[in-house]
Amino acid sequence: MSLKLRIKKTLAPAKWGLIAFLGRHPRLAALYFALADDSLSREAAGVLAGRARYRDDTHSPQLSYYLLRRNIHRLEKGLIMRPRRPVFAADYLPETVDVYGRSIRHAGEVVTSEHEWAHNVLTEYFSAVDRDHPAIAPEWKKFQRIDAAAFGVDAPTRIPYTRALADAAPVAFDDFMTLSMRRRSVRWYLDKPVPRELVDKALDAATQAPSACNRQPFVYRIFDDPAQARKLAAIPMGTKGFSDQLQAVVVLVGRLRAYPEARDRHAIYIDASLSAMSFMYALETLGLSSCPINWPDCQPQEHLIAEAMNLEPDERVIMLIAYGWPDPEGMVPYSAKREHSQLRSYNV
Repeated sequence: MSLKLRIKKTLAPAKWGLIAFLGRHPRLAALYFALADDSLSREAAGVLAGRARYRDDTHSPQLSYYLLRRNIHRLEKGLIMRPRRPVFAADYLPETVDVYGRSIRHAGEVVTSEHEWAHNVLTEYFSAVDRDHPAIAPEWKKFQRIDAAAFGVDAPTRIPYTRALADAAPVAFDDFMTLSMRRRSVRWYLDKPVPRELVDKALDAATQAPSACNRQPFVYRIFDDPAQARKLAAIPMGTKGFSDQLQAVVVLVGRLRAYPEARDRHAIYIDASLSAMSFMYALETLGLSSCPINWPDCQPQEHLIAEAMNLEPDERVIMLIAYGWPDPEGMVPYSAKREHSQLRSYNV
């Protein structure tokens, strides 16, 4: 009998009391998971793999850098401060200009919207701060040398702005509530392919969801071949009875390579989920329906889907989302929702 099995057998009678005790002591809890329960080991390994990949990616040629996205967003937050300081961001400005230059050099003639955004924000930043400050002056000169080869003279447009709030919101609350009630988890679909341009429209909306420091640390892996979709949808638990008739499925994958520190490991789940909700609402407006499929953190399922999708060590499945044209005769659960009083409190 293995050591872990002996420990589990010995502790079984007092399991719940022990769990409650360990839950109040982080170091002892860590020891428990090290000796008696390896269910967190995959996340730990993924975090370490992500940190290593973050460092490698930051110092290698890329079209898009998580570090650049984060730091440009930080500059934007500095630009909207009231009052705006004449000197800010000096501590991370050198790495920002360096990684910007690396991205521009690698891009060549392929200038993306991300490059334009970084160019615009850096241009606005250097026009707003004290360029003679000893921490800023050398970076200003470096930025000019980089930009001279990539951009002509133009007026920055992808910079912080004031929203047009004089008019009412384009979608009334009652209409949005109707959409919220209409969107339900649909498990029955017509045998009819979904045009990819409609999926891309929904993704355009999904990209507008908030994301910590605008990193967007996830990818939508879309499978619209029914055979592939059904194979993948059968892997998570809870799809028995309907996965074999699905037409398409998204596997939403978080990438821990977006972060250099373990403290941010949960951001992939938060940011991807925010984006997923926008994606599902957008599908509904296009006449399509969807069904989010819970992803269990279980070794057999993790192994199967990693093998089927060739996932990298730092990539973690967030959820699956089935989508397609809803079968008019297919039913959905009523799913009564919790009352306000059960969901919220004020100032407590």
